[in-house]
Amino acid sequence: MIIPDGYRNKHDTFLKRYKETGVQHIIGVGRELVAQRKSGEIFPCELSVGEFKTKTGKMFTGILRDISLRKQQEEELYQYRNHLEDLVESQTMDLKMSKNIAEEASYMKSLFLANISHELKTPIHAILSYAELGEEKSASVPPEKIKEYFQIIDSSGKRLLGLLENLLDIAKLESGKMRYLFEKNCLKETTKFVINEMRVILEKRGITVVLLDKEERWEAEFDYERIQQVIRNILSNALKFIPNDTNIEISMVRREFIPRKTQSYVNGIGIQIRDFGPGIPPEDLDKIFEKFIQSKQVKAGTKGTGLGLSISREIVNDHHGLLYAENHEERGAIFTMLIPCSREGLR
Repeated sequence: MIIPDGYRNKHDTFLKRYKETGVQHIIGVGRELVAQRKSGEIFPCELSVGEFKTKTGKMFTGILRDISLRKQQEEELYQYRNHLEDLVESQTMDLKMSKNIAEEASYMKSLFLANISHELKTPIHAILSYAELGEEKSASVPPEKIKEYFQIIDSSGKRLLGLLENLLDIAKLESGKMRYLFEKNCLKETTKFVINEMRVILEKRGITVVLLDKEERWEAEFDYERIQQVIRNILSNALKFIPNDTNIEISMVRREFIPRKTQSYVNGIGIQIRDFGPGIPPEDLDKIFEKFIQSKQVKAGTKGTGLGLSISREIVNDHHGLLYAENHEERGAIFTMLIPCSREGLR
């Protein structure tokens, strides 16, 4: 009655085999199995069978213990142990990841300090050296030479100031303290202003900037000075790679895109700046936007902090836009900047 249907025949077989062989499989050996309540409910139990002799023959006693609670606790313990193993494994992975992040951050910090130290020392040494040289030679060298010393001091001072301004911009961008004045402006006029500002440098190298101009205005809402800074940085970056007496082409682009931190398409407008240099190594296409990272194509001795493109991408990100680089199928690199036409609905 207490043994479920599937086990009854086996139970009789076990007893019969013991009586015939005398080999104990159940007698005196506790074992776990299932039993059946009067209601038909099956439950786990522990069975111990004993044997004793009487005048009429062998007698067997069976004791059943309901171990439902123990089984439940064992299952909970098993689940907890597995969960604990998963938790330990997860935390171990987190620790490894944190360790890797910390090591990478430490490496980047060391790289940052090494780079910034070099970038700061170079113009400072030039300023001090030529100031000292001018002081020593002021009475014995012609005025043209003194003028040359002052030009080098002026150039180094401006380079030092530019580096410090870049560092301040990075600090503001990372702390979220960069302030923007978003107004309706024309991207074409903004681009023309930057080209005109750089005209002396461009003419000196025989580089022509071709603005693929249409009559329409390229209007959007953006910070006029900061977008100027982005265009200036991209053009300055191109000048490091392209040969003299070549062109840079700038064209307008319109298309829908999904801004950062949103899930809806917006109408976008922007510019594409194409140079006719050697292009960018594929592995560097996104790295060039990291701080103090420069493409492998940069020649030794080329001036640059590796901050310009990083700052530019952060500025465009703050405009909810996109800034990326790719190589032209023929030759040269293309930088695309895309920003929303309107800031309505953007946060």
